[in-house]
Amino acid sequence: MDKQLQKAQHIFAQLPLPTRATHAWRFGVQPQEVVLQPTDKQPFFKKLSNGIIACDLHTFAQQFPEKMHHVLHNNFWQKEKYAALVEGFWQRSLVVLVPASVQSEEPIVLQELLQDHMGDQLIEKISVIVEPAASVIVHDLLSYQHQQVFRAIDYIVQDSAQCAVVYHQNVSRSTLLFEYATVFAQANAHISFECVISGAQQSKWWPSFYLVAQGSRIDVSGAYVLGGNQQCDIISLQHHEAQNAVSHVSINGVVADHAHAVYQGIVHIAKNASGTEACQQNKNILLHETAKVHSVPSLEALNNDVQCGHGSAIGHFDQEQLFYLMARGLPEPGAKKLVLESFLLGGISVAKLRSVILQLVTDLA
Repeated sequence: MDKQLQKAQHIFAQLPLPTRATHAWRFGVQPQEVVLQPTDKQPFFKKLSNGIIACDLHTFAQQFPEKMHHVLHNNFWQKEKYAALVEGFWQRSLVVLVPASVQSEEPIVLQELLQDHMGDQLIEKISVIVEPAASVIVHDLLSYQHQQVFRAIDYIVQDSAQCAVVYHQNVSRSTLLFEYATVFAQANAHISFECVISGAQQSKWWPSFYLVAQGSRIDVSGAYVLGGNQQCDIISLQHHEAQNAVSHVSINGVVADHAHAVYQGIVHIAKNASGTEACQQNKNILLHETAKVHSVPSLEALNNDVQCGHGSAIGHFDQEQLFYLMARGLPEPGAKKLVLESFLLGGISVAKLRSVILQLVTDLA
C-alpha cells in the first residue's frame, strides 16, 4: 500500500499539467494548479446488513490483503495527472465490499459511510467491490461544499453480479470538481448507471466503462442541466475487451444562460471482441443564444462482427412539438417545460433522480 502511494506521488510530480493539445482538454474546463493541504486520516471499519463491509483503504489492506488486487489493478492514474493526485494524496477513502451471493435491496449511500472532511480541498478515493452473484444498489450523492474536489471511484462488478448505481452531482456552484469514475464488468455482470449532473462551477468527469469478460453488460442513462456560467466536461469511454458484451450510453443535456457543456465520447472495440453491441448518444437543447455545447462522439472498432452506433445533436426547441402542444391548449411556457421534462427523463427510471430533474426544469422556467 505504501509503495503504491509513493509511486503515485512520484508520477504526479513528474506528469506536467495537461494542455489544450491533449485530447480530453481541447474544450471547456482547463487544468488548475494544486496546492496540497495537510490532513489527518482516521481509520474506520463498519459491518452493514447482509455482511457488507465498509472501511477505509488502509484498514481494508490490513483486513483483506488477498483482495487488494481489486483495488490496485486500475492503472489509469499513471497517465492522468489528477488521477495520480488522487491515488497518491487522497485525504479520505472508502472501500465497500459486497460478499458473494448477497442480495441487497436497501441502497448503500456512500456519503453516509464517509467520514467528515473539513477544509477548502477534498481528495477522496472510493472502491466498490461486488463479488460473484451478488446484487446491490449504490447511491453516490454529491453535495460537497469544498472549493476544490478531486475524486476517483471504482466499481468492480464480478462474475454474474449486478450493481445499480444512482449518481447525482450537486456540489456547490462555487466548486471546482475533477472526477474519475471507472466501472469494470466481468463475465455476465450487469451494471445499470443512472446519473444527473447539476452542480459545480466547473467540473470535468471521466466515466469509463470496461467490459472485460464475455456476456457483460453496462447500461448508462444520464442528464445534465447547466445554467449561469457553469462549465461541465464529460469524457466517456466504452471499452470492449471481450466477446458478446453490450454497452449503451445515453446522456442528454439542457444548457442555459452562458453555460458551456462538452461531451467527448469514445467507443473502443478490441480486435477479439466479436459479437459486441455498443451505442452512444448525446443530445442537447440550448435555451439561449449565449449557451454553448461541444459534442464529439467517436468509434474505434477493430472487429467487423459488431453492432455499433453513435451520434450527437445540438439544437433549440422543436417548433413542431411546441406547436402540437400549444394547439391542445398548453401555454408556451408549459409546453416548453413538458418538452424539457420528456427530453431529460428518457431512460431515467429511479424516482429520486426523476424528481431531481423535474425540479431542475421548474427552476429553469
